Amino acid sequence: MVNGTLTVGVVGCGSLGGVIAGKLFKKHGNNLWIISRNRSINEAILDTGLVVEEGKVEEGKTIIAAKPLVVESPADIGKPLDVVIVTTKLDTITDAVKTILPCLSDKGKVVLIQNGLEGLKLKEKFGAERILIASVLWGASMTEPGRYRVTAEGPFAAESGKGSDAVIDVLGEIFPVKLTRNIKGVLWSKLAVSASLTSLGAITGLSFGRLVENRLILELSLKIGNEVYAVARKSGVRLKALPGVPFGINIPLLLAGKFLPQRTKYALIRLIGKKHAETESSMLASVRRGRKTEIDYLNGEIVKLGESLNTETPVNRRVVEIVKILEEGRLRPDPGNLSLFHSFVR
Repeated sequence: MVNGTLTVGVVGCGSLGGVIAGKLFKKHGNNLWIISRNRSINEAILDTGLVVEEGKVEEGKTIIAAKPLVVESPADIGKPLDVVIVTTKLDTITDAVKTILPCLSDKGKVVLIQNGLEGLKLKEKFGAERILIASVLWGASMTEPGRYRVTAEGPFAAESGKGSDAVIDVLGEIFPVKLTRNIKGVLWSKLAVSASLTSLGAITGLSFGRLVENRLILELSLKIGNEVYAVARKSGVRLKALPGVPFGINIPLLLAGKFLPQRTKYALIRLIGKKHAETESSMLASVRRGRKTEIDYLNGEIVKLGESLNTETPVNRRVVEIVKILEEGRLRPDPGNLSLFHSFVR
């Protein structure tokens, strides 16, 4: 920080990174840097700038236009970074953190916002004084390189901690921040959502809003979530309700089994999907682009942990198998793929 001015970096400029960079540009201007190796996105931003749309058409959309600085490596910036928000996929965040840490200022922090549990592992590996974990409870899409749309409003859930005020302030410039002392419980609750809707969105090709219109998907989502809950409890994790407008759902209560009737559970899952009705699975985007998905870090992580804890996770295992087939190009996303779960549903 120089003269009270923060130097901020955003690593990756996909759907989340683009929205984050666009919303931060107004305050930080030339002290904001996008760190990206995606040539098509970089060229689009350098040529015509970055555009973010938010709000509903009937209420009047807000258009954010920005032209942030773009580099391929944090070392190219030439000055220490105070806050770096990493938005890249789970299979690249370890390398991203290793690259960023030498470029931080003395009190600089890396913010990890990915789904899954990798952030917890990296925090343990590299130290809590350098890494802050947050969970994204809003949605976005990239309509074309350099063009982004907010598909669902909501907060960040971020861990509270000493020395994190500046980082929380930066996150608060994007969307509101809800602080928690149980970020692990938040990540596990979000994992229950991601392992069901995100993965089933990739398998079927349906948006979240259309997913929850299907009774079979509601049943599968609950079975997937129940397995996540069982593994979490065996791991000694206390799941936490997800805060804020888009979710605001007590995931532990939803998955605990005996406290709510089935129709109420289905109604809560529909509420989650409807709040994100326009959002498409990030995993679906990867499949469509012929790229490797994050399945190993979501449902695959549940399967792996289940094996180590002697806990059965057959539905999550089947999800992994089907997504792997999609990655190989032997299947295409389609609602008809739900027939591949016939042994798990009525």
